[in-house]
Amino acid sequence: MSERLTDAQTLRSLRANVGTKSKIIASTRDLTAATGSVSYTGAGFRPSKVIAFGARDFSIGSFGFGDSGRVVRCVHNTGGGTAFYPSSALMLFETSSNQYQALGIDSFDSDGFTGTWTKVNSPTGTVTIFFLCLG
Repeated sequence: MSERLTDAQTLRSLRANVGTKSKIIASTRDLTAATGSVSYTGAGFRPSKVIAFGARDFSIGSFGFGDSGRVVRCVHNTGGGTAFYPSSALMLFETSSNQYQALGIDSFDSDGFTGTWTKVNSPTGTVTIFFLCLG
């Protein structure tokens, strides 16, 4: 039997979600680029959460999320399988064994967020990324 919400519960739920802001920021990342910080702007507000999706040539992909405490997690695929990356990466793109770039969140800013990409060894290619910023 399904639980029926009262009118008051429904109203509280709607009020809690009315102020939610959202914006998608689209970007790319050249995986040969050096380790460094990148600002992702265009949200129009200071996000408190971000959900990220990205892929390269239908062969590798990553999905991740982060919150206002900069706690981040991601799942990534390398063509050899799918893995959960339990460390501090919002996204991870591994082009071959131990050749990857990972993105962490440094700060949530007035118009988006800033993150640091960490390059390990010599990954190649360019990834397309979509960040869903939520406030």
